[in-house]
Amino acid sequence: MCKFVDFARKVAFFRLFWINISRFVLSLHCEIVAPKGKDVGVDVLAFHDPLGATIPRVKVQVKHTPSSSVSVEVVRQTVGLLNRDGDAGLVVTSGLFTSEAHRAARESHRSVRL
Repeated sequence: MCKFVDFARKVAFFRLFWINISRFVLSLHCEIVAPKGKDVGVDVLAFHDPLGATIPRVKVQVKHTPSSSVSVEVVRQTVGLLNRDGDAGLVVTSGLFTSEAHRAARESHRSVRL
């Protein structure tokens, strides 16, 4: 019974997590949505307006790693993609982030959220 309750909690958490991410992304105007397959960096490029004239421009990196943690290298790669003023980064995962990844996002000179 305990294992079932733990599993049910995890399912409920991930459901809420993905609903919130979906609402955030749907409230923006998406220009690029990367196809499944080889990682090319930015998975979603989103703006607050349809023309992309206002800032911030949100670059989203999506990692599906439920059984492992996202490393600091992914955060550094995302920071490297934020090459214009007003760019903001968002790294989304179905798993966890390493403590180094959290530190790199906090200490970044660019706006990056995990």
